[in-house]
Amino acid sequence: MDVAFGTLLQRGDGGSPENFTTVAELANIEPSLSKDEIEGTHHTSPGAWKQFKPGLKEGEIAFEGNYLPTDPTHNAALGLLADFNTGAIRNYKILFPVGGVEWIAPMFLREFNPAAPVEDKLGLSGTFRLAGQPTLE
Repeated sequence: MDVAFGTLLQRGDGGSPENFTTVAELANIEPSLSKDEIEGTHHTSPGAWKQFKPGLKEGEIAFEGNYLPTDPTHNAALGLLADFNTGAIRNYKILFPVGGVEWIAPMFLREFNPAAPVEDKLGLSGTFRLAGQPTLE
């Protein structure tokens, strides 16, 4: 069993070589990859079973953490909120704390959800949508 503590989500700067900055204080990072299915069932399908083939792939990354409105990785000038406002597509990287495994993908921020409960911390959740093929190691 590997422990998830220490997993990081990093935001690319678009440079060459590209530099990545860790998005501050995220507590949950949940990538999700899925694939469409294409049904090819016909009147002579063997055994009267439906037949399927894999289709196109897609992915998302949901995240939750502490909201730091003035932090440069969260704010409207340079951070996640800036990317949301402009619709920027940039490379993001997930660094898993096991054996140097990393996933890199072009993504855009689809949801940005700050929360301000009366008796709790400022929270943040959101979802990135993959905008192209990732590099999965």
